[in-house]
Amino acid sequence: MAEISFKENKGEMMTKTDHLSLGRKGEEVAAEYLKEKGYDLLFKNYRAGNGEIDIIARNKEIVVIIEVKSYQAEPLGAPEFRVNKNKQKMIIRTAHSFLAEYEEFQNLDMRFDVILVNFSSWPVEITHHKAAFYNDNYWNDNYFNN
Repeated sequence: MAEISFKENKGEMMTKTDHLSLGRKGEEVAAEYLKEKGYDLLFKNYRAGNGEIDIIARNKEIVVIIEVKSYQAEPLGAPEFRVNKNKQKMIIRTAHSFLAEYEEFQNLDMRFDVILVNFSSWPVEITHHKAAFYNDNYWNDNYFNN
């Protein structure tokens, strides 16, 4: 895996710029990890409306929508819990826009994953939660109104 450098945080509060930089570096690490695992990367930072998907990849006949969470100090709670119901809805809405824009992927299955990138350890620790969230009714308009 490519070596990634990052600003060391020595107990100081991270600025918004530091946070965004850490997030982008986490996305780079996650993308490299996915390539090593045989995924085909389709898009990074796909945007539609107010939504963004960190990485869209293909693994065989599955379109994989990936949210990346990066940190360099152990969070108080499990980092995957930062992908709450509202964030999930936003990601699902954005995935719907992606499928509307790129019809060639409409006949494939879709999975929502979360990848955690822990910069507090060396080497960088990656945790991949496959099918981290889903909703059988995510195309149902009622789901978006809740």
